[in-house]
Amino acid sequence: MTLSWTAAVVANGFAMIVLLTMLLDFHGKQRRFLLRDQVIFKWMLILNLVILALDAGTYVLNGQTFAGARTQNLLITTAFYILNPLMSVLYAMFCDVRLKTPARIQRRLTWLYWLPVAVNTVFALLSVRYSLLFRIDANNVYNRGSMLGVSFALSFLLLGISFVRILVHHCRYLAANRPDTFAFNQQTLTSLMLFPIAPVVGGILQSYWFNTVTVVWLSTVIGLLIVFFNTQNAEIYSDSLTGLYNRKKADSYMQSLSQGNGKGNGVYLAMLDVDNFKRINDRYGHMTGNKALKIVADSLRAVCDRETFLSRYGGDEFMLISRQGGRVKLEGILNRVEKNLQEYCSVNNLSYSLSISAGIAEGDENTESIDALFSEADTQLYRSKTKLKRRAEDFQ
Repeated sequence: MTLSWTAAVVANGFAMIVLLTMLLDFHGKQRRFLLRDQVIFKWMLILNLVILALDAGTYVLNGQTFAGARTQNLLITTAFYILNPLMSVLYAMFCDVRLKTPARIQRRLTWLYWLPVAVNTVFALLSVRYSLLFRIDANNVYNRGSMLGVSFALSFLLLGISFVRILVHHCRYLAANRPDTFAFNQQTLTSLMLFPIAPVVGGILQSYWFNTVTVVWLSTVIGLLIVFFNTQNAEIYSDSLTGLYNRKKADSYMQSLSQGNGKGNGVYLAMLDVDNFKRINDRYGHMTGNKALKIVADSLRAVCDRETFLSRYGGDEFMLISRQGGRVKLEGILNRVEKNLQEYCSVNNLSYSLSISAGIAEGDENTESIDALFSEADTQLYRSKTKLKRRAEDFQ
């Protein structure tokens, strides 16, 4: 007696449509100049498509009695098992790029990544004769092999290792107190950590409860969706240099405040910029200027809490928005940032000094709009620089 293939074909077909939609959208926006992580993610989508197609084929062929049905079932099932660990390899390579692992180390790791694939391939090929991972009996019915757990372990090994690596990097970042520490985009890190969870849960469900569909590869589609949407959002709303939110996100957030609270009640906004930034750029070059902006951004990130909106608004300008704690809170943040920058310049013997000037505006019943709040903060910033006689130096 064979299991019905309808549920598997319908489920896999729907998942394949989702993957094709992501692949077409991704390819349409990134036709040229693909980065390495984008190429790897593209192949992850393609691989999942192929595996789902092979999986659907095994369900359709299972128990069929037409001429050559058993041979086709053996070929498709063998190919299915050979490809299973490849997703883990691509995921590990994808994480290497996102974690900015040096190229020489990436090349060395890639050779190690292929070891589980090689071992699994040998087991899959031997299974045609010795029924290690699977067995197709004389009636062309699929049965699990006695060593199927080995294939599961080889397929999930790199997922677990990569998850631990990401978790370690995440913990190191949270524990670091230096403002020059590389700031991983938290949204991207979260998506990388969530990706392995979906197929692992799917594999557990597959092992004990599900026989009509292959849940593990349907679950992988969910993991890819998480990475896809988080990556898209990060590219749209993140500043590529500092990792902070960009001006587009800041404008959207300000618009949402305007819609939710037309008069800006309880909204506190600070505009700040880097003193003498033009002189740093002109004297030491744009690479040094970029490093200075990252130092300021990381110092801001280290001081601000989760309730404070933080973005690089443009050039050397940054924006803080808070709805709790008021002016006192923002002034405290700015003072701590100024202190951190002074300490950093002293400890690292920088050839230039870093400091900030800021203007703070408070929304109340007299504030007509968020735009007016922004304008007031910008005006206060100008007055702050004039008072400290720094603005003249910026335009030398």
